Amino acid sequence: MRHSGQRITAIDSLRALAVLSVVLYHLDAAYLPGGFAGVDIFFVISGYVVTRSFASHRHEKLIPFLAGFYARRIKRILPALLLCILGTVLLDVLFVPQAWLSSQNFETARYALVGLSNVFLATHQESYFSPRIEFNPYAHTWSLGVEEQFYVVLPFLFFLVSRASAAPLVFARWLIPALCLCSLTISAWLTITGSPSAYYALTSRFWELGAGALLAQYHHRGGALLSPQRCSRGVAMTLSGLLLAIGLVVSGMFLFPFPTALLVVVGSVVLIDQVAHGDAREVRFLQPVPVVYIGTISYSIYLWHWPVFSLFRWTVGLDSMPKRIVAIVVVATLSVLSYHFVEKLFQKRERRPFNRFGVIAAGLAVVVGSLLVANALHESQTALSLSATREVRVWYPENGSSHPKAAGCRSAQTNRPFSGGRLITVDRLDCESPDLRKTLFVAGDSHAGAYMSMLGRFATEQPYRVKAYTYAGCPFFTLRSPSSRVSAACEAFIQATLNDVAEGGGAGDILFLPSLRMQRRAEQSGPAVDASSAPRGDEIRVLREAAIVEARGSLAAINRRGIAIVFEAPKPIFDAPPFRCSDWFNRMNPICAAGFTRDAALLEVERGPVVAAMRGLGDELPNVRIWDPFPVLCPTSTCSAFDGRVPLFFDGDHLSAAGNQKLYPDFVAFIRDTASTSAGPSR
Repeated sequence: MRHSGQRITAIDSLRALAVLSVVLYHLDAAYLPGGFAGVDIFFVISGYVVTRSFASHRHEKLIPFLAGFYARRIKRILPALLLCILGTVLLDVLFVPQAWLSSQNFETARYALVGLSNVFLATHQESYFSPRIEFNPYAHTWSLGVEEQFYVVLPFLFFLVSRASAAPLVFARWLIPALCLCSLTISAWLTITGSPSAYYALTSRFWELGAGALLAQYHHRGGALLSPQRCSRGVAMTLSGLLLAIGLVVSGMFLFPFPTALLVVVGSVVLIDQVAHGDAREVRFLQPVPVVYIGTISYSIYLWHWPVFSLFRWTVGLDSMPKRIVAIVVVATLSVLSYHFVEKLFQKRERRPFNRFGVIAAGLAVVVGSLLVANALHESQTALSLSATREVRVWYPENGSSHPKAAGCRSAQTNRPFSGGRLITVDRLDCESPDLRKTLFVAGDSHAGAYMSMLGRFATEQPYRVKAYTYAGCPFFTLRSPSSRVSAACEAFIQATLNDVAEGGGAGDILFLPSLRMQRRAEQSGPAVDASSAPRGDEIRVLREAAIVEARGSLAAINRRGIAIVFEAPKPIFDAPPFRCSDWFNRMNPICAAGFTRDAALLEVERGPVVAAMRGLGDELPNVRIWDPFPVLCPTSTCSAFDGRVPLFFDGDHLSAAGNQKLYPDFVAFIRDTASTSAGPSR
């Protein structure tokens, strides 16, 4: 076996295969459907190489052993990682608008700086295959988090194993195999149950890194796992190649990481086993200079490719071959510079033994400093951003303070969890006769939250307290299908909200029900939604009838309390999100091609059945009225998401703050009219 300090160049070729597979998949999944399994190859390599490096330090005492290992890892991983994250944070601040689509980006960056981005993504139920992940330029750091957490555990395990000949520690020789078996079992369970932790958690991935560690231990004891006596080198190499090729193609088609990851893990173990013991001439075909170089700089390639691709998606797009070629050139340039001027700088061998504890202390200090810099950049986004969306009072509807303060009055807003959603309360303060105030209850999905700019001004200027119950993705009475079709959690939130309104409301109060009640045409992340699986024909009629029955029954208690019920008639919806197309650096993005205008007559036809259902409920129940924002937002034959250059909509169907203020006078007049004409409690 080669000396533990000697580099096995054929493993660099395996690194090249891993990183190129990941890059191809992230560029376009159609290029290599299972290319993300390249990360699993990295896990095996990492477990093998790091465990192999322990051999020359195995006689050290525990503290020097641990300090030396962590110091080497800090020098190897931290400089390039911190440079990449901080550089990306700066570009993120400059070019990426704040939105639901980017709402997890900065937190992912913060957790990545301390090696926990995988934990953050798992606990926030953010699937690796969700559309939003492609717009998170730090999401790829999840795998580094897994490795860093593995590095916390591995040296302790190796230290125990290296002393397993002592009677009290004999159990240690079985410790890593047992942990690998437990991890494989956990991975299988989490994969079957569909938990995001199956992909992100160390507990689900330990077995992959452990496989490499076990192979290194076996090699240290002498001999190849598949020696020529057991299996010819040609057969072993062919088996390895087939397993890797199949795994990198089919991993995207079956359950992952278990059992599909087994293909690339076993293939990687077999290949490393062969190249670690074979004659250099026998594996020369695996070591072409360009491929070995790509493997050598694979860490920098992995670090930079994902932020570049993500920022391209946020700006010019990554849809055409010319753009993809430019993105690859940018990645290659950054990777070469990062390797030669950052990685190599900190990998140089010291003439004198380096101060292990000094390196660890310096590393921790630099991480803390990086967190402070990242926070400062994030807090300065409004001032630094190059996007038009930095005009918060124009774009962001959730900004309830984006209204002039009424003479002699101010408002205070609180925001707390409520039955899986949020309850936002806005109180009018410092005004005369506070006891005469009534309550405007607001209940709906994210479209209710998108009225907070208007509602904040309303609570300041009008004698109403506002209580807004919001749950993104949980519409209140779409009158297209019952809420049970959304989820049990949504159904529970609606019931809890109605109970709270019924208990806390009375005659003179108003319940306002804004929600998305038409088929969404564009997500923040991509083009028009495919409606091919939407209900059709008789199914539409059956669902609509069930939805009307549900609304009638659910609103009965509210009705008996004398609370006026106001439905929001459907607003215009558009094919592209204005906030992603507002600047010189993103107007050419393919998501903007659908445009920001719709034919008003066509929209009237689309929303007709919902409006008719609302009118039917109004005929059946007292105190039910309809507020229609459509004529204000669309006063001509063509509806536009903009009023001149001012955005009325933030994305394809949520209002902007400017849209809120445009609707405010009409909304106030409608609420006053409703309050003056509403009947008392029904008998």
